[in-house]
Amino acid sequence: MVDSAYAEWLQLAERSLVNEDAAQTAKWGSLAESWTASSAFTTEAAASAEAGRVMSFVKGPLVEDRVTVAGRHDVAAVRGRVISVSLGGDAAYGNGLDVFCLGGDCDHGTGVTHFDVLRRL
Repeated sequence: MVDSAYAEWLQLAERSLVNEDAAQTAKWGSLAESWTASSAFTTEAAASAEAGRVMSFVKGPLVEDRVTVAGRHDVAAVRGRVISVSLGGDAAYGNGLDVFCLGGDCDHGTGVTHFDVLRRL
């Protein structure tokens, strides 16, 4: 059973926060792309920080990739979200990279997780 305070919070109207990139708007005008994402962030600062991560990710051309990371991770929890991947020694992911998770699977036998992602070129 869900406690009453949490149930009330779940029923609140969704709040929205708009973040704009002036350089992209100036460059593309009315052709600039809009992204909308819902999340459970409770503070405006946390939501703004996440919006900044998403905005920095979507600038530029994207390529599909498959990333294998150590550990068993819940792919469903991050599907449709921008996640940070860091793989030491890898040319693309060595310093950490924000990618958009399309899906993937967890190999419980070997203890690795494969993520299907979109990353910036």
